[in-house]
Amino acid sequence: KIDNQLTSLYGYVVQSDFEPTAGAYERFNDLKPELAQISSRFDQIVATEVSQFNRLAAALSLPPVVVKQAATTDSAGR
Repeated sequence: KIDNQLTSLYGYVVQSDFEPTAGAYERFNDLKPELAQISSRFDQIVATEVSQFNRLAAALSLPPVVVKQAATTDSAGR
């Protein structure tokens, strides 16, 4: 759900000929905590559950799951 909301907000902002509205900034600020929570949970899963899964996969001679890290951005999204 959050990806659709962020995509919609992004489309609204980039398709406009004007600066983002106060409402667009407010909506983005509303979504940031939820995104941070999801990101934190993802990091936790990668750090613990994926490694456990890979140990089980190795025992069965299966290839591991590899999670590539995305490039990091600064607080301005750059």
